[in-house]
Amino acid sequence: MQTNKTYAVIWRLVLAAVAIYLFFYYGKEGAMAYMALAAGILMLLTAAIKAGLPNSSGANKNVEASNNTGLKEELKNGVIIDVRTPKEYASGHIPGSINIPLNTLSARKSELTRKYKTIITCCASGMRSASAKNILSGTQARIIDGGGWRSLQKQI
Repeated sequence: MQTNKTYAVIWRLVLAAVAIYLFFYYGKEGAMAYMALAAGILMLLTAAIKAGLPNSSGANKNVEASNNTGLKEELKNGVIIDVRTPKEYASGHIPGSINIPLNTLSARKSELTRKYKTIITCCASGMRSASAKNILSGTQARIIDGGGWRSLQKQI
């Protein structure tokens, strides 16, 4: 989570620099209007960071290392869906995982959620697996964002 805090500090510095520029370019009114907008942006960024954006290692904070036994149990009635491209999948993957590229996942949603009680999504860095979790949500299956496949492999 340290990386996300670093991003938050960088964003605050960028927003402050833009406010200073606007103050000199547009005067007090322009800078004040921007600061109101910047405050809203900061609140959204803070909420996103607290909600658990994937960190730089590709692991999602929702899949804790201390939960290794839980993930193994979940897989007894579930599956790992790797949403990378076939070429990426061929270069390395978790044994037993199924490759379903993200752009084809919606078409197979009902089939997968009927067949498996638990679906753990993974990809290269965690961004596509988060999108896959959102696509598969709203069903009876338990959907877990596993983040990057290498990090997930170490946890199971």
